[in-house]
Parts: sequence; structure tokens; C-alpha cells
Amino acid sequence: HFNNSFFKVETNYVFAQNHPGEFENNSKSYDLLNLVVGSQLKINHQWVNVDITVSNLLNTVYMDHLSTLQEVGLYDMGRDIAVSLHIPFGIVKPKNN
Repeated sequence: HFNNSFFKVETNYVFAQNHPGEFENNSKSYDLLNLVVGSQLKINHQWVNVDITVSNLLNTVYMDHLSTLQEVGLYDMGRDIAVSLHIPFGIVKPKNN
């Protein structure tokens, strides 16, 4: 029932911003860890793609130097879990008789 299963680990390292532009602010460096697990499932006669993504797995507290939320003291997004379901469809051409 499972086909083309995968597991992916991603990391995003952002260097400190110590020389900001006119409308930017200094920021510390940070590292985000993301995981993605997915597979194709056969439901009845239809294959569907299912993915589960966890962004910022370690719930790192960070603030991007371009964030518009800096002025109000809010950090960027913490841990986020998303499930996606993709059901492909196609147009079947009629057979010539």
C-alpha cells in the first residue's frame, strides 16, 4: 500500500547580521532543523501523496533581521507541523471506436 516513501532532514543556518542596511536591524545567527516524511498511498485504485513536515523541530527562538515584527518584540515562527495530501487527477481521452 506504500510506494516511493522518503525521509528528509534539512537544516537552515543563518549567519548573524552585524552590518544591516538602512531599514534593517542586527540579528544573531540561528539554526533551524526541519523533517519531512512522505509516501504514496493507494486508496481504492487511486495513488495519493501524503507528506508530514515539521519545521523548526527544536522550537528555536529566533528573529530574522528583515522581520517586520521586531518593532513589537515578536519572534519568528516556532515549531510548525503540517500534513499535506495531494490527489492527482487526469483527463482520460475517450477511445476511438
